[in-house]
Amino acid sequence: ARKTPTVDVEQDPKTGDVTVTPKKPDGSTYPPGTKVEIPGKDGNPITVTIGEDGKGKVPNSELPDGKVPGTGKITEPGKPAVEV
Repeated sequence: ARKTPTVDVEQDPKTGDVTVTPKKPDGSTYPPGTKVEIPGKDGNPITVTIGEDGKGKVPNSELPDGKVPGTGKITEPGKPAVEV
């Protein structure tokens, strides 16, 4: 079993927008208000706030071209950040 959380990133082929879904090690989603930080353009991370459905959206305009290496962070309300 995984002991670390994961972040699923799905891109809409039509719009290029990305849906970010952080998951706990047991596969459950995080509560609304959780913040997920993913690597963005020019070394500036993108912060996504998770909504009621456990997902957050990033518009294509904010995304860097291609894949950006780096770690993400998940911050649940009232808890310390976890690197993923």
